Amino acid sequence: MKTRLAQKPLIREWMSPAAKKFRRDFPNFIERLPDYSFLDKKSFKIDGYFVGQNVGSVVLKVKDKHGVYVVKSLLDPQEITTEAAFLEKWRKVGADTIKVFELVTSKGGFPITAAILEYIPKMTTEEELENKKGKNKVTVYRKLGQSLTVLHKAKGTGFGQVVTTRVLKGRYKTFGQERNAVLTLKRQRTLIASRLIRKEDLALIPRAIKIVENDIKRSQPSLIHGDPGLFNTFGTASLKFFDPDPKVSHPLEDVAIALIWASLEEKNPKVMRSSLVAGYKSKQKYNDSVLQAVLFLKLLEKWEWWLHRGKSDKYALGWIRKTKGIFADAKKQLKMV
Repeated sequence: MKTRLAQKPLIREWMSPAAKKFRRDFPNFIERLPDYSFLDKKSFKIDGYFVGQNVGSVVLKVKDKHGVYVVKSLLDPQEITTEAAFLEKWRKVGADTIKVFELVTSKGGFPITAAILEYIPKMTTEEELENKKGKNKVTVYRKLGQSLTVLHKAKGTGFGQVVTTRVLKGRYKTFGQERNAVLTLKRQRTLIASRLIRKEDLALIPRAIKIVENDIKRSQPSLIHGDPGLFNTFGTASLKFFDPDPKVSHPLEDVAIALIWASLEEKNPKVMRSSLVAGYKSKQKYNDSVLQAVLFLKLLEKWEWWLHRGKSDKYALGWIRKTKGIFADAKKQLKMV
């Protein structure tokens, strides 16, 4: 999932009207950032906007006489505020993440909230491995699994998107409430109409939720990254995380998402998944039936979203095809529980 620098934020057809407007207006506002931050006004310059397949946020490269930085913003100011809080919390528990230099909140003539972050002058882990033609990729996936266990040492309360960064509390009281809010009846009907699941598969949703909820009783929910692919890390000898989709949940949700992205590998996806799991297990034991339950639920969410994105991003439909195998395995295990 390569990125490149462009002169303005990328706007996709599938984005909401509010998101499109936010992106169109953003360049007009970001020029004022030095007036509200530590950045030097006279030497401030925007080098460009990072664009690629993953475009949930507006991310740009800027510089002044003191250095080079990454600025990130989202339509929902709470999301970028949460991301900054998670990055700082993860660093406190020993995880390797990019640094947050300043969180600039909306005020007066600056109607956006933006985080000024550390700029890493290197390719992402994914891009670096592509240049090396996949050399040592199995080892890197093992490190990814191990590194996720460090992130998960950071704990929160509740589930889902954070409603207050003061105590890092999720919006929902239970995992089931959060999942049902995501996998709505409308989205379930979309999956059935698209012939990705059958009506009888719907009975597995509450079963999967129950398995996860029984397991989460044994420990406090974690601050999860929400999008831990190799495209959101730097380095190969050690991994530095960035660009999370932060929320509070069962830690195995991160493992499930990482397994989904590993399934998109062109070569040996099964081997990469096995290495990822082995890395996580080497630091943190877990019940595989719980992982399969989380994976089943997460794939339903991803598939519905990818169907939506597929209206203009055809590669998203290819992602569905490549993950049907792990969905079938997860469904099979759920039926056996």
